[in-house]
Amino acid sequence: MIIRAHPKLNIQRQCELLSIHRSGLYYQPKKTSKLNGKLMRLIDEQYLQRPFYTVYCIGKWLVGSKGYAVNINRVRRLFRPIGLEAIGPKTNTSKPTPGHIVYPFLPQKRLSRKKTPVATADLSRAIEPNWMSVKMQQLTSALLLMMPE
Repeated sequence: MIIRAHPKLNIQRQCELLSIHRSGLYYQPKKTSKLNGKLMRLIDEQYLQRPFYTVYCIGKWLVGSKGYAVNINRVRRLFRPIGLEAIGPKTNTSKPTPGHIVYPFLPQKRLSRKKTPVATADLSRAIEPNWMSVKMQQLTSALLLMMPE
C-alpha cells in the first residue's frame, strides 16, 4: 500500500493518491489490556447463559457478583467488539414496516345533523348544606310537569 522508501513518490503524495490521511498512516492502535480481555470473556460467558441480560444487568452482575469496579460505559464499550446485544425490543419499534400501508382516517357521514339534548346539572348550589334535597325537589317537580294528567 504505502512504500515508505519509494524513490519518486514521497509519503504525502502517496497518501493523496490513496485518499487517506497521513495521521492514519502513523496511528498505532493500543492493545487491549488483560483486564479488558478477562472482562470480555466473563461478559461472553454470562451472555451465553442469559442472552436477555442488558448492559445494565451485566454491569450489576460484574460489580455485585464478581467484584470488578466497572461502570456502565465500560461494559457498553466491551459489548461492541464481541458483537453482543440484548434480546428484546430495540429503539424505533413503533415505526411501520416498509410495505405497510397507512390508510387515511375517513370519519363516517352522519345521517342526521340534529343536536342531541344534553342533560346538564347546575352545581352552583353545591356549596349549600342541603343541596341534594334541593336537587331532588327540582327533579321531582320537573318529572311531575312532564307526566300527562
